[in-house]
Amino acid sequence: MELAGLFSYLVFFLSMAGIYAVLALGLNVQWGYTGQINIGVAGFFAVGAYTAAILATPPNPDHLGGFEMPFVVGLVAAMIVAGILALAVGLITLKLRADYLAIATIGIAEIVRLFLKNEDWLTNGVRGIASIPGPLAGHRPGIGRGRRPIWSTRAGARRAARTGSACSACSARRGRASCARSAPTRTRSPPPARACCASASRRS
Repeated sequence: MELAGLFSYLVFFLSMAGIYAVLALGLNVQWGYTGQINIGVAGFFAVGAYTAAILATPPNPDHLGGFEMPFVVGLVAAMIVAGILALAVGLITLKLRADYLAIATIGIAEIVRLFLKNEDWLTNGVRGIASIPGPLAGHRPGIGRGRRPIWSTRAGARRAARTGSACSACSARRGRASCARSAPTRTRSPPPARACCASASRRS
């Protein structure tokens, strides 16, 4: 297996481990130290996850998004939005204890779930949001639905350098003549270098 694939899997594994570690810490503070049953943590988790996904994904006609913000911006925005929702819920349920707190937080989590499920324009409904870039994905617009990781851009840079050197060679008179002799007569999609040479020949 390639080193890039192993590194990509390691990033994915550490990301999922970090997410569930934060959830476990939140539940431990609420249930372990205070003894209060709060099931609304799942709703806060969902709100933060959708906030980060909407800000980071490329444009998609099925849901709100297309901002293509960096991973750090989505992470900070997720914390802020989830914190605001948790503050509002905490002010409402501040005096509740034991079973009453559990019932209220179950209702809040269900409200969040049904809202995210039924608002297709915002979250794409039950189909969810796809093409979410990873933490180390390159943030360049126009790449496509799934952005390439940072380590895969080196090969693209080398290909672009070779194409540019070939086009600069074709700008000379001998280069245009050699490209014209080597170009095939029928090509549906010529390579980038030959296409560049053909356009340079037409301009001259």
